[in-house]
Amino acid sequence: MTEKNIEINLERLPIGIKYLKERDMPKDFNTIKNPKALSFCDAARLLHEEDHPNGLVVTLESLKACKWCPVSLGLKKPETGLEKNIDLLFDDLNQGVHIFNTIDKVTEPDVVTLVSDRENFEKLIETIGLDNFTREYFDQINFNALSLFTGVEFSSKREKRKRRRKLRSIRFFQWLFASRFAFNNKLMTWILTALLKQYWFSRMMDPILRKYSTGMSYCYTASAIPLVTQKANVVLAESGPITWGKLDRDSLLVGLPNSLFETLESKSTLQLIKD
Repeated sequence: MTEKNIEINLERLPIGIKYLKERDMPKDFNTIKNPKALSFCDAARLLHEEDHPNGLVVTLESLKACKWCPVSLGLKKPETGLEKNIDLLFDDLNQGVHIFNTIDKVTEPDVVTLVSDRENFEKLIETIGLDNFTREYFDQINFNALSLFTGVEFSSKREKRKRRRKLRSIRFFQWLFASRFAFNNKLMTWILTALLKQYWFSRMMDPILRKYSTGMSYCYTASAIPLVTQKANVVLAESGPITWGKLDRDSLLVGLPNSLFETLESKSTLQLIKD
């Protein structure tokens, strides 16, 4: 039996994600769906803060406050200009997404997402191997932060400066949405939620967030990309996970196909940092 010498600290319990076709929708769907989960980030927060032993099922109808999420999760085809900016990852539509804490063993997940910090992410790389991380979007720090942990060589000084500016802008947005004096308070969260239910506001914010922040880090980069590539992916937390998911501004989101998560569990001890 292999001795587990590596201890990896996580900020939250690992979340299992199961993509559901119509035939896969659970029979007790009405008892486990939660209409309060207005976005994927919000559903992840509910799993962390409340007791949901059967998990939550996110559907197109429940995603009221995130205009990016439905296409990211493959719950609808792109129709609006905002949605057509999202690269499609699913050939066939999903009917729902079942998310649950893996310790509840609700079902076998397709993907598992972890919330970590830089130190523990480096341990995670050591455990499952750098080759098991996708290189897709490698040069786009808003969708793949792996280059921050490798000795990547920039093609030119201009590219290096561009990279630094992008990282600074991401850090600024992380601070902005985590600040109690700016957006991370009940009043501003309520206002932002109300605004983001309106298409015109999301459409206005889309180019700003794409240019200066990361995007769709929970639903797209740490969930859908690992599923379709069958590789791990890492991204910096952005406005959604920080505001609605209540993550720390320095959190990393890591998505693993279930087979890689099982490898991680077999080789390391996963520990939850107490709040």
